[in-house]
Amino acid sequence: MNPFHLLVLVLLIAVPASGLLAPKPSPTFWKGKRVWITGASSGLGKSLAVELSKKGVAEVVLSARRVDKLKEVATECEAAGGGGGGGGVKARVVPLDL
Repeated sequence: MNPFHLLVLVLLIAVPASGLLAPKPSPTFWKGKRVWITGASSGLGKSLAVELSKKGVAEVVLSARRVDKLKEVATECEAAGGGGGGGGVKARVVPLDL
């Protein structure tokens, strides 16, 4: 392996690990914000909605085709919400098909 390839390899490992490309948001970044998540009835969208509720968003708008599943996710978000700072999160269901 020549020195150039070694340098590239080190940079590929070190730069992402250092957080230079994607700095971590502050713990209060999400507090009080409103987010709209499409595909929120299951999978990644559902997980994102619940996690953001835990981070303290003020309102989470949930969209997908399956209204029954969205209502379940909304209940879960409101139960998880507030981020420990009181007040809680408001979960709104907006059914749609993108």
